[in-house]
Amino acid sequence: ARLGEIRDKVAARMANTKSPIATRYDSDAGLRAWLGAPVGGEQSAAGVTWQVYANGARLYSSPLGGVRLVLGGILDRYLAAGGPAVLGPPVTDDAPTPGGRGAFVRFQHGDVYWSPATGSQLVRGDILAAWLATGGATGGLGFPTTSDAPTPGGGGYFVRFERGDVYWSQATGARFLVGSIRETWLAAGGPT
Repeated sequence: ARLGEIRDKVAARMANTKSPIATRYDSDAGLRAWLGAPVGGEQSAAGVTWQVYANGARLYSSPLGGVRLVLGGILDRYLAAGGPAVLGPPVTDDAPTPGGRGAFVRFQHGDVYWSPATGSQLVRGDILAAWLATGGATGGLGFPTTSDAPTPGGGGYFVRFERGDVYWSQATGARFLVGSIRETWLAAGGPT
């Protein structure tokens, strides 16, 4: 009889244990009302767990990032780039950029920035570090207008921003090009 009681108590405790996602969802009435009901069950891949909600947004959970909210165009870009398997888990919630012109989410292996004028764009690595060092979205280059992509001919990567480009190669590191210098360089064949 005693063994049966212990087994019942353990089963009751396990039934009452909530996942980190369910704990955040249940503890925030405003978030719960905004997200709507969970759609299906929690899913996992690449060490990251997530839950889809009625409004299309997701809560992601990982040991690195905790429980984080990702939504809209940023979520679409994250998934198109390969989601957790490529960019890792989100390490911040979807949040306004400094200056409030857009939003961003920082992921383990890159950031996705969104503005109404530029849409959602992925920026990673040394290009991201160089751009953030100049002030990011509120700096001289503004928001990214393209996601990072290989340069024509290979050998590097680039991101186009509202007011210039950042190119990266193993040999040169991240370099900014703006104004007439950028236009002349591109007209002469750019990285090729």
